[in-house]
Amino acid sequence: MQDKINLLHELTNSLQPVRRAWKRAVSEVIAEHGISMSLATAVVLVYRNPQGLNQKLLAEEIGINPGALVRLLDQASQEALLERREDTVDRRIKNLHILPKGTEIAISIERAADELRLELMRDVDLAAIEQATQVLRLFEKRSIEFVQQYKSNK
Repeated sequence: MQDKINLLHELTNSLQPVRRAWKRAVSEVIAEHGISMSLATAVVLVYRNPQGLNQKLLAEEIGINPGALVRLLDQASQEALLERREDTVDRRIKNLHILPKGTEIAISIERAADELRLELMRDVDLAAIEQATQVLRLFEKRSIEFVQQYKSNK
């Protein structure tokens, strides 16, 4: 039992350092495209959602407050990367849509990030990557379920 606790401790304590290291590495690649990491993240996430993405959901996904997102989206709009459109059901909600220039940049960034992933994990076999992904997704799912259950019991 203690071995499992120790390994789980290692797993949970590695999440943030791994995320920071990956962000630093991919930031170097993104910098070559002449845009910030925050803007690149927004453009790529909207690109991955061709039906459009709600501003609030994008802020949550990026991990910034909606106020900071507004400035970022103003920049994306000025650079013709993204556009805001009113939601068809609730006009107070703004959905973000990718523009052609944003699509070009997103594709280029995705390609560069894919190359970096392949380079960094070149000697790791597919089964290990698949298993690591499954473990992380299961941990995510159970953490979300815990929070929902915890809040409903209060």
